Amino acid sequence: MIVRGENGRVLLGDTLRQRGADVTYVPVYRRQCPQIDRNVVVQRLTHPRGPDILVFTSPEALSNLFELVPDGAIRQQLRSAQVVVVSEAMVKQAQNMEFGPPLRAIADEAGLMRTLTRWAQRLHPHKPPTLPT
Repeated sequence: MIVRGENGRVLLGDTLRQRGADVTYVPVYRRQCPQIDRNVVVQRLTHPRGPDILVFTSPEALSNLFELVPDGAIRQQLRSAQVVVVSEAMVKQAQNMEFGPPLRAIADEAGLMRTLTRWAQRLHPHKPPTLPT
């Protein structure tokens, strides 16, 4: 049994079937863009210099952001931010969306914190990192 989102990927199931497994999918959630006010999203993303870094832990989050943000200056401002992603597929997706070179993090809290800390240290090499306790 593979628990996944509606219309999820089939590679794992197909591979297991080829190896003789009986595979059943159980879709337990939907991947869709939230129904929220686009103006609220734009307002939160825009300030004089824009966000420094954007962290995405799912391909849908990356796609949904651009669906919610109008084309033009705001998208360009977002593209100038450092992007952190958690898979090789998301690296390619971010590149296709014309972000700069994304940072790849391990998809857990510790991996994300390491990646963010290293990024901050490169940005401010003489300032010691402060991590939450």
